[in-house]
Amino acid sequence: MHWFLLCGIDVIAAKHRDIISDTDSVGFIIDMGDTALIYSGDTGWSEKIEESYKQVAEKYKDKYKLLVAHLGGLKETEINYMNKEVDREKVFYPNHLGRLGLVKINEIVKPKICFISEFGEELKGYRIKIAQIYQEAFENEIIFFPADIGLTFNLKSKMVEAVTKVNLEKYELSKAEIEPEKIGTCFLRKDYSLHYFKKDGDFDKDELTQVLDKHYDSSNR
Repeated sequence: MHWFLLCGIDVIAAKHRDIISDTDSVGFIIDMGDTALIYSGDTGWSEKIEESYKQVAEKYKDKYKLLVAHLGGLKETEINYMNKEVDREKVFYPNHLGRLGLVKINEIVKPKICFISEFGEELKGYRIKIAQIYQEAFENEIIFFPADIGLTFNLKSKMVEAVTKVNLEKYELSKAEIEPEKIGTCFLRKDYSLHYFKKDGDFDKDELTQVLDKHYDSSNR
């Protein structure tokens, strides 16, 4: 609690029109000394939003930056990005970052890690692949994680809690904090939950999935 009171909080503009509300959402930045946690909230992308994030990038340029960015979904209009005859403002997803807004916000903020959050339901089976595509596009200069309930990041150690050992005989898992760049992600098809593991551990994803599958069945008896 005392640590949280030492944090500073800034609010950042967002562009999100809701059917049941006539006000926009907001994003925020939590300044924790050497670290800044930047949360986009629900927002589309526009010149105004872009300018806001340029100011954020300048203000927090010397900090270890973590970005939590709401993808939302994908829109057909985004494929017109390279078409110079189309209004650039109209190619972006109006209420969420979408695939283009997610690129723009990372280009500007340049975080150490981007946690991609709030995937559309239609993308639940593609979250890992989407994160991999972005990481490859940014040539591993930014680490991209598909964020889910099971993702735990230690703000002090800058490490991710991950599975480090799998015991198939006892169906047990051991976890420890691991450097973000050494983390792999898998999902359990039964509930599409995401799970994080040490990539160079002495087990493979099939063994991990077997244990996760067993745990899932046991919890639903």
